[in-house]
Amino acid sequence: MADLTLDPARPLARTQGTVHLLVTERACASGRAAEGRVRVFSREETPQEVRLIIGVEPQDGARTCQRSPATPFAVELDAPLGDRVLKDVGVYPAREIGP
Repeated sequence: MADLTLDPARPLARTQGTVHLLVTERACASGRAAEGRVRVFSREETPQEVRLIIGVEPQDGARTCQRSPATPFAVELDAPLGDRVLKDVGVYPAREIGP
């Protein structure tokens, strides 16, 4: 599991087909970023929404449990985001990914 937020360093451009997120790993990762381990498990695009499930592959070996930093991650869409709502459906209830 991971927490998803918009990346404030890369403002949301609704006319482009890339969404820039910050992914924060929930599992113990010895305080390391999730670089190279972030995966899009599901992406569903409808005329109203873009529904994402994004997770982080666990590290091998022993880990300590201090909070890990957010990892920048870009998601390529089939079409520009436009007026569609960006949602994290990897949590219940699903939540809008917004500022």
